[in-house]
Amino acid sequence: MQWGIQYDPMNYIIEGLYLGNISAASDLKYLQKHGITHIVRVIKGDFGKVFMDNYGSKSAIKYKIIQVNDLPSENIQKYFESAYEFIDTALQSNKGTTINKVLVHCQVGMSRSATIVISYLMRKFPDMTLTKAFRFVKSKRPIVNPNEGFIRQLKAYQSSLENLRFKETMSKRIVAGLSNVRSSPYYDSKSKIAEKPPTFAPPKSSNYHYRKEADSNPYSRSRGLFSNATYAGNKNEEKKILDLSKFKREPALKT
Repeated sequence: MQWGIQYDPMNYIIEGLYLGNISAASDLKYLQKHGITHIVRVIKGDFGKVFMDNYGSKSAIKYKIIQVNDLPSENIQKYFESAYEFIDTALQSNKGTTINKVLVHCQVGMSRSATIVISYLMRKFPDMTLTKAFRFVKSKRPIVNPNEGFIRQLKAYQSSLENLRFKETMSKRIVAGLSNVRSSPYYDSKSKIAEKPPTFAPPKSSNYHYRKEADSNPYSRSRGLFSNATYAGNKNEEKKILDLSKFKREPALKT
């Protein structure tokens, strides 16, 4: 218990990932009981115990050590990617009898280590925004509360992840587009250029020359209202349209 708050030495976050404090990380029997094989130590100084590789001992634990203080001015963001690689490599190796579990800890398990866990979730799951990741981790370990400087760095990290994913999406679309071009029957594998599909001339009907002359005449009615009748080659229809005799002239208005 600290500051009147009761909390566990460590808490389960997702499959194989735990968030805790220095007391959990310093108790070898406790670590072995929970099957911890990897530890991300986010603390500056020689606090607690470190159970490094002891000549192949069964108690050997693999470590990733991040030397930072719990201060808003500390640059913790520069460790996000390396911490992600360490955690994800361990968890992705879980096959068959190999079962890795990772504990991320700092002094209390509230700010520094919580920031690393939040950054991991944001990096691992594309839909996990900073807000979602923060709320999720806090639901697992209620005392989670990164300092304001770490929150600013997590926001910056979210922006960089969004830009990275946008570029990846655009690259995939470009690759997909190139694949479609290469699968085209008009793709020339030697020149690597997609040729234009062949064009086909329209069939020459009986009134083809008539239409051609009409198109070349700027005053031809085929260019305007009567284009359908002219192109159809139906002169009788055109005469019907042009026959205005059946329309009566409106009488002039008396002034």
